[in-house]
Amino acid sequence: MCKKIFLLLVVSISFTHLLAAQQHTDSLKANKRSYISLGLGISRGVGKFGQSASVSQRDGFALTGLNIQLERVVFGSHNAGFGLTAGRFTNALDGDMYVSGFSGNPKVSDAKPWRTLYLMTGPYITIPTRYIDIDFKCVGGFLFVKRPSFTLTYPDQSHSYYTSSSSKASFGLNMGSNIRLKMSDKTQFKIGIDYITSTANIKDDNYSFKQKLNVFNISWGLVFLMN
Repeated sequence: MCKKIFLLLVVSISFTHLLAAQQHTDSLKANKRSYISLGLGISRGVGKFGQSASVSQRDGFALTGLNIQLERVVFGSHNAGFGLTAGRFTNALDGDMYVSGFSGNPKVSDAKPWRTLYLMTGPYITIPTRYIDIDFKCVGGFLFVKRPSFTLTYPDQSHSYYTSSSSKASFGLNMGSNIRLKMSDKTQFKIGIDYITSTANIKDDNYSFKQKLNVFNISWGLVFLMN
């Protein structure tokens, strides 16, 4: 955790110096490229958060889901700026894989997906061209994660219930890129690629534990340029 916070601070300070080094005329031009964007796409769990054959290490058994993202980015210089991003992504539980290590052949039903909300901020760097603008970002902030709840049913009809609850706020990092295709003086089409990583502090009804969370989110949407 401390290493991640330190890395984010170093990157933020570096971009702050980059902002200060740019000329005022460049800043005025870049301000016209500040924007608000809205994107919708898919979310894919990777690593231990994705599908796994093991239930002993608290893997996520997360399938491909959906994500929605809102961004507000302000460029204070020709190539650098600062942004705020908020979003939500859900990943369904692979119930068959989850129970593969259980004895008694239980079945999972009424399963809700992993649900994650996040709010992050940090530096952006942009490479503007005539027809395409490419942004790179390294932002950090907080995630709130809900683990799936489901009913576990055995062939003898006995039942075991698992109920999730909101996690404590967890620190996370989002490293990604936006490719913005120019449509008009005021709008662009955006393709966003984000890699989000965190160690979520999950709190269940009876105990707490840490869950490694890693996802690739790909989104498509519109960018509204601000003057």
